[in-house]
Amino acid sequence: MSATDSLIPTDWYAKAEEDLHAARALMDDKVRLYGVAAFHTQQALEKYLKGFLLSKG
Repeated sequence: MSATDSLIPTDWYAKAEEDLHAARALMDDKVRLYGVAAFHTQQALEKYLKGFLLSKG
């Protein structure tokens, strides 16, 4: 998302789910890109947190 990001928490949760999906795919036994998976996991956490904070006002 950009500087004019959504203020709707569920938009952030949806983007976080995309990052988690990517992380899971990158940790597959055949792929094993753990560093990149960790990055996507961290990004998902930030997006979940932003959505949570937006939901609390």
